[in-house]
Amino acid sequence: MNEARYRPDIDGLRAIAVLMVVAYHAAPARLPGGFIGVDVFFVISGYLITGNIIRDLDRAAFTFLDFYARRFRRIVPALVVVLSAVWAASSYTLLPAEVLAVARHIVAGATFTTNIVLWKEAGYFDAAAESKPLLHLWSLGIEEQFYLIWPPLLLLASTARVRRGVVIGLLLFASFTLNVVLVSHHAIATFYLLPTRLWELMLGGALAQYQKGSNRSSLVSKPLADAAAAAAITLLVATAFMINGANTFPGWWALAPTVTTALLILTGERTWVGRSLLSWNPAVLVGLISYPLYLWHYPLLALARIVDDANPPAAVRAGLCALAMLLAWLTWRFIEQPIQKRLFVFRGSRRLMTQCVAGSLVCLVAIATGGWTTRESRGYAARQRAQAFDDLTRLQKFDNAFPLCSGDFARGHSLSWCYTSTQGDPDLAIFGDSHAYYLFPGFAEQYRPRGVNVLVIGQTACPPLVNVRSFQKGTTDQCRAANTLALDLLSASRTVKTVVLASLGPYYFSGSSFAADHSGINDAANWILEPADNLLGESKPQTFARGLAATVSQLEHAGKRVVLFIDVPELDFRPEACVDVRPLRLLGSHARTPCGVARSRVAARQAAYRRLIAEVASAHPGARVFDPVDVLCDAELCNAKDGTRLLYRDSHHVSVYGSEYLAARFEPWLDGFQARSQ
Repeated sequence: MNEARYRPDIDGLRAIAVLMVVAYHAAPARLPGGFIGVDVFFVISGYLITGNIIRDLDRAAFTFLDFYARRFRRIVPALVVVLSAVWAASSYTLLPAEVLAVARHIVAGATFTTNIVLWKEAGYFDAAAESKPLLHLWSLGIEEQFYLIWPPLLLLASTARVRRGVVIGLLLFASFTLNVVLVSHHAIATFYLLPTRLWELMLGGALAQYQKGSNRSSLVSKPLADAAAAAAITLLVATAFMINGANTFPGWWALAPTVTTALLILTGERTWVGRSLLSWNPAVLVGLISYPLYLWHYPLLALARIVDDANPPAAVRAGLCALAMLLAWLTWRFIEQPIQKRLFVFRGSRRLMTQCVAGSLVCLVAIATGGWTTRESRGYAARQRAQAFDDLTRLQKFDNAFPLCSGDFARGHSLSWCYTSTQGDPDLAIFGDSHAYYLFPGFAEQYRPRGVNVLVIGQTACPPLVNVRSFQKGTTDQCRAANTLALDLLSASRTVKTVVLASLGPYYFSGSSFAADHSGINDAANWILEPADNLLGESKPQTFARGLAATVSQLEHAGKRVVLFIDVPELDFRPEACVDVRPLRLLGSHARTPCGVARSRVAARQAAYRRLIAEVASAHPGARVFDPVDVLCDAELCNAKDGTRLLYRDSHHVSVYGSEYLAARFEPWLDGFQARSQ
């Protein structure tokens, strides 16, 4: 069945798109909006795929077998090669927790669900984008999901004699409207999910339907077409420099790359831009290898950043981009071309189509099974290094390690966490965000010999504040309801005598972060903290202080002792950097020495936060303040390691050993506090 006539200018447009993306990932400061290259790909894909489908439908020649055989032949070979290479490389170059994360994304990549996995993973203590070598496959997930729904919809429209233009227009309008409406409060979902990205593919589809049967762009005079194409490509490139992480994207901003792309496709080969610039042989060659180049470049850059715990120098990044170009050409020349031109030349053969689909599915299932097996076996070769990093990987989640809350606290199962150290009613509670969560295992073990049942309760990314909305830009507030529930349960408990309040305090109200993990979408500047009662003119620090004071008041009114647990020092590096057991370093082996942060920097970072805590404690004389800085820091340095043991699991959460280390100092401190109050 015939494909559309080959257009070299579209390959040239692909070249611009992929080079934008590569430049953005290699040097985001230089091209902050280079990620719009993905939007260019979406429009091109929608145009070509829709054009092929409606051409076959009009000839009564469309079959699902033919369509998916061609899609699999185009997409699967290079994808399987890259996934296999990343799987092998990560197994022997990364640390255990990193291998497990990559394995999860290999499964997602092979099942075309990376966009959904990333959406579910997104959160303020999620790993930074730079540590996810397969993050870029989110766009492939969207395209494959589009391929699943679009052919049946077009076939249904044709069978029901519904005008295809109407279907395309309705989907385009609905998806774009959804994108604009949701992007402000659901930015992560809007960015990653098909319903809010479908309009970009539909824009290309609308163009294909418009051009069906004749070259309607010829209705426009050549001088006007030349001017339009020149303006479009200029605006497209300019947009890559203008847009940055501060812009809410996609939203209205996505019109710039998508409409300009549609205009360049529409004007086509008639214009100087199409004939000379986009059809220039080097541009066409890059366009031909754009798919494998897109697949290869990001894993190389991400793995380099991971193994050296830093962004490589510009020369190294440039070399990796050159290597990605070479690997892309080799993949195109020796894998894609033989498969497309010799091995699976269908010519209407159902047998070859079936073999192609079956073989592709077998390869995808095999690589997905490999990723899943790696996860289940805790990382194959990485297991050999697991002992050195046990403090990083032990109890990543408490599922099955501690009992869920029971009795009156069973209502807490709707929260992100509600666990007790033993079955039964709790005696001492830790309430807060994930910093409270990761304090729990050490406290549970420390108090176990005394028969004290420890509870941890709280919600992801929710500091323990009353009547305060706390959420990441692009999401919705869950904290007010969650904190209300947790406080009601704690206040009503007859057995809980002491409540420890802990959170990543400065992050929420300072607008900046010290932790190495807080970059990109996790940047503190993206955090919203506001009073639920719409109190005008109140600053973030005032909101935090008022909410914390209200929490203390409610707990004290319920007869609880309250401990304000000052946040642990944040690290501007990852703790793995302190133990040099990586088998590969691009810039030479090294271990960070000293393994810590200057105490003066921690003091400066926490100054406003400590004043806030002091004010709340002064207004509530019954509350006490525990300062982990006195435990983790000497006169000069706040340590991330105790001897050979790591105190942190990442740049701001304590490890299990870190929680044990703090709990061993906290217990006698609290005993002394209680003895003096009697």
